[in-house]
This record gives sequence, C-alpha cells and structure tokens, in this order.
Amino acid sequence: MHPRGEAREPVRRRPGALRLEAQSLSNALPVERDDIAVALWGILVVATVLDLATTIYALEYLAAVEGNPFVRTLLGHAGYAGFVAAKLAVLGLGAALWRVLPRHQQLAVPAGLSLPTVLAVLVNATLFV
Repeated sequence: MHPRGEAREPVRRRPGALRLEAQSLSNALPVERDDIAVALWGILVVATVLDLATTIYALEYLAAVEGNPFVRTLLGHAGYAGFVAAKLAVLGLGAALWRVLPRHQQLAVPAGLSLPTVLAVLVNATLFV
C-alpha cells in the first residue's frame, strides 16, 4: 500500500538488475546508532583528556609553544585552569547542541568535535618522538 492508502502496482525489474533502496544509518551498518553515538562521545572525551595532558606536559616540560592563538592568549590570562575550563565549555556546548539537533544530525556533533581534537593529540604526540 502507498502511504496515502492508494494501491501501488508491483515494480517490474529486469532479471539481474540492481535494486536501490534508501537506507537509514541503522539499516546500513551492523551496529545500532546509539552504539555509534556512545563510541563517538567516548572518543571525544578520551581525546580531550589526552589533548589537555599532552598540551600541558609539552608546555611545562618541553618548552613548546601553543600554536592556537586563542588558546595561547587564554593560557596567558587564565593559565591551565582556563584551558581546562575552555575544553569543558566546548564539551558542554557540544552536549547542548546534541540535545537541540534533530536525531539524524546529532552524530555530527561528537564526530565534528573529535576530528580536530584527535588531530591536536597527534600533533602533540610528535613532540614526544
């Protein structure tokens, strides 16, 4: 039946022809959407902690210089406490955005925040080699 209650005639296909159907994320992947969300938020939290730890260690013990001008200014005015507060604020804003976005767009929040954070950790890790 058609959504409006009208009968639809059967679709005739050539033998061997591909059948394309719109699939949701939960139909396309062998895992549940909520499992993906938990994994992405977990990656973001772990990456944030690693970014904090590696940045503070590099600044304190390796005489590194913060590359992000905003964070560099923040560190100069508020120290490490301000840096931690900024990271927590980003996580909080991400959580707030997660709550207001439609369900089909929510995964973009932890994924989008994780990418630069993971990259920052990888850049920091090069300082230890």
